[in-house]
Amino acid sequence: MQEKFNIYLSTEDQIKLEVTTKEVLGDWKDHSETIEGGNQVIIEHLQRYEK
Repeated sequence: MQEKFNIYLSTEDQIKLEVTTKEVLGDWKDHSETIEGGNQVIIEHLQRYEK
């Protein structure tokens, strides 16, 4: 699915998306012992990149 989405992004945006995805997944793996911990990581990343 991400590959199909990337078709519509510039190369720069594809790189940004990949970096952000890796950050979120890395943090999520570190804090997802509980559902609340995993959800909090996602919320924090969404707030950080909110416009």
